[in-house]
Amino acid sequence: MAAAGYSDNYFGTIIKIIKHILREAHYAGLCDELRGIEHRDFVTINKPSDNIYLTLDELKRIYEVELTLQAVQALHPAISELHVQKRVRTLELVRERFIIGAFTGLRVSDFGRLNDAYIGTDVIRIKTRKTGADVVIPMHPYIRAIIDRGFDASIHVPDARMNALIKEVARIAGIDDEVVVTRNAGGRDVPHTFRKYELVCTHTARRSFATNAYKAGVPTIAIMKITGHTQESTFLRYIK
Repeated sequence: MAAAGYSDNYFGTIIKIIKHILREAHYAGLCDELRGIEHRDFVTINKPSDNIYLTLDELKRIYEVELTLQAVQALHPAISELHVQKRVRTLELVRERFIIGAFTGLRVSDFGRLNDAYIGTDVIRIKTRKTGADVVIPMHPYIRAIIDRGFDASIHVPDARMNALIKEVARIAGIDDEVVVTRNAGGRDVPHTFRKYELVCTHTARRSFATNAYKAGVPTIAIMKITGHTQESTFLRYIK
């Protein structure tokens, strides 16, 4: 299987699913015994992944960059002017959602629900979907400006599409430094070189929030309250 290029974490996920299915089958009376499920070699592998974050300066460039017809046309010379105009509008929406994530630390499922949150002058109050926790987040000027422009959180952008389009926004913003990240394939850690915009995704926003807040001296427990991490050791592996 190593030759197939699968990562260790891929096999870890498969093992985790198998264990879950076996336990559910046992609880449902479909499986009498769970012998072997806790064998020392049948473990869920979870190696820390090598991901990026964006600095405050890079986030500022994304927030301020003009997403012009010319810039988008340069990336997609074959599409019509009408489709370029539509793409610009979508890129602007994606940029706003990403910036909200980068300055709130909320998951995609949460920062897309701002319509249901309390939006005050200085704070945002929202109950997170995954943990059910009530969190209070300071209002960043970028978010205040986006909300005041009429941001509509109900407009849904599929995750896969947002992941693709935020790369375009980052590219137009000039987030193109060369970075080397390690990817595990076939049981080996292999270094790969990318342009930074190629690695930007929706989760980069949340990781950037946590990392920038930590570097700014915000107490770890306060950041963890927002991100939902329950163990400091896990949080410290999460930030960059």
